[in-house]
Amino acid sequence: MYRKVLVSIALAIVLLAGAAGVALGQDTPETAQPLVGDTPASGTITGSNAGAFGYHIIDYPGGDIVVRIVASFAPGDPATLAGVGFNVYGPAGFDVGESVPTGEEDGREELSHSEPDATRWLVQVYNYIDGLTVSYTITADGLPAPEATPTPQPTPEGTPTPPPAEVPTPEAPTEGGIMALEASASGALTGSSAGAFDRYTLSYPGDNSEVTLTMTFAPDDAIISPGVGFTIYGPEGQEFVAGATGDGSERRVTLASEVAGTYLVQVHNYIGGVTINYTITR
Repeated sequence: MYRKVLVSIALAIVLLAGAAGVALGQDTPETAQPLVGDTPASGTITGSNAGAFGYHIIDYPGGDIVVRIVASFAPGDPATLAGVGFNVYGPAGFDVGESVPTGEEDGREELSHSEPDATRWLVQVYNYIDGLTVSYTITADGLPAPEATPTPQPTPEGTPTPPPAEVPTPEAPTEGGIMALEASASGALTGSSAGAFDRYTLSYPGDNSEVTLTMTFAPDDAIISPGVGFTIYGPEGQEFVAGATGDGSERRVTLASEVAGTYLVQVHNYIGGVTINYTITR
């Protein structure tokens, strides 16, 4: 119970720090490494009295499939296991559960869980042993195997090989089909793992005057936030990427350029199945 309280407090600190724009290195929810199929992932964590963490994400398919998450720690003696383990959280910080020793051998902890709906889990591996570096390997058994990439078939002799498809560069339409961004614009955007987008045009005089755009969105949590934002594309390939402001549900960028013309403002959502409501103001 004591360990659980410490971990819950530590997660709250991590989420608040992330929302405040504090640089947390690689061990943050925003840089979580995915667990796919039965493929293991590994890491090292040097412990701290305040807690040190590693993060992974699991895209759970739903259907009440039981997924067994197992982490192996080294060293794995009982004294070390008292301060290491992992927690699993759902959207909006929902507490899925905490790992327990497997009872099979030293240094292994596990958690099994299932639920009817598809969702994304955040796995937080922790180490509260101050100054002690532990290595770990973690797997999520029971997940469907990732779809295999099709093997290219040989081209028969004499058959011309088609040129590779070009990836289109976002362009800034000057009229038709895209709403102009005046003082503000609002919308709802349902995410996709391949990216979902809303677009607006912005007329800019090209005199290096500063135009600041700010986007707020909801819902906001540590899992959704990394996949939501917006970018401004210029008529000559310029790119202005909105960044965090210190408020986890806010993105902002300032446009200043010598190039006059119509710029494209592109809102994105890469969180599959999650609908965000947003407002952009200038």
